[in-house]
Amino acid sequence: MGVTVKQIRRQGTQDDRPSLRDLSDSGPLQSQKATSRKDRQARKGRKKRSSWRSLRSLREVFGRLCNGPTLRPWLLVSRQPSHRTCSRSPVLYFPTMTTTHPRRVLVTGLGTLNPLGNDPTSTWAAIRAGRSGIGPITLFDASDYETRIAGEVKGFDPVAHFGRKEARRMARLTQLALAAAGQALADAGLADDPARVRAGVVVGSGMGALDPIHEAADTLAARGPGRLSPFFVPMMLADTPASVISIAHGLTGPNLAVYSACASGNNAIGEAAATIRRGAADVMIAGGAEACILPLALAGFGVMGAISTRNDEPQRASRPFDAGRAGFVVSEGAALLVLEERDHALARGATIYGELLGYGSSAD
Repeated sequence: MGVTVKQIRRQGTQDDRPSLRDLSDSGPLQSQKATSRKDRQARKGRKKRSSWRSLRSLREVFGRLCNGPTLRPWLLVSRQPSHRTCSRSPVLYFPTMTTTHPRRVLVTGLGTLNPLGNDPTSTWAAIRAGRSGIGPITLFDASDYETRIAGEVKGFDPVAHFGRKEARRMARLTQLALAAAGQALADAGLADDPARVRAGVVVGSGMGALDPIHEAADTLAARGPGRLSPFFVPMMLADTPASVISIAHGLTGPNLAVYSACASGNNAIGEAAATIRRGAADVMIAGGAEACILPLALAGFGVMGAISTRNDEPQRASRPFDAGRAGFVVSEGAALLVLEERDHALARGATIYGELLGYGSSAD
């Protein structure tokens, strides 16, 4: 049973109601251990203190820590039976800071590179025309594999985008994500915006950067441990795409990766929206990226029997809802959105594509 601050004020002070000092003695965010009967009787004889005054002071402290007067912290004192005892022990919670008025999240920028096109306009045109991006694998020799088709990003030159030096220091996953982020920021009109403190990045990936692992394993086997690239570990980390985007565009807000298999992109967008709603950022770049058309991934999915072997008709191979479906098709690409708090977007006259109304996540 939860007791809110307002309820505490209305109910008044009772002998067994814990004071802030009583709560803090048990340590932050921890339940106070059940005390002996003698201690409880001694505490009853003390002069009554007002818990409301302590809680009000705590609210004032948190109010100073929040950015702006619109943030209103609240706390909850819950009294629940403690484990293995019949006594009630107080628990102090500090939930996420909420705003006085719900913060609405809008979509103001789009960026993508995928098998259908290397920007949103060409991608949408291909979708409307009913074209498929699946075709024979060209990134490596797949003649010995049962599956020889995939969805490759075509015509993408990372050296032209980032230069030879920087392109060599990024996995293909990061290259695609960085290129898509640049498109999204430009589309949102934020490419040259100097106010980046309240902007962050969340990028999801189901497989992560596998090509640095492939190359490092070959180098280790052929030339020994001393010949590995010092950029190997940074290149393979799941958070590298989000970090590189943040560094390239000076985004100093929340920065993290989502790693939840096929749901990674959706989870990234949902978590980014939640970040804006709770007031931790005004702008978030969010979405998913993948680049796993590699011998290791193709072989792994192949032995699972998870991927299609319709090599004779690649454009009809991906048919997840068809009675004759035979597995999915491995593909690569990146799609990122610019999510923006409504008042922030309207104040600068941003183009609005839509509004993100809700997000849920569960394990089936």
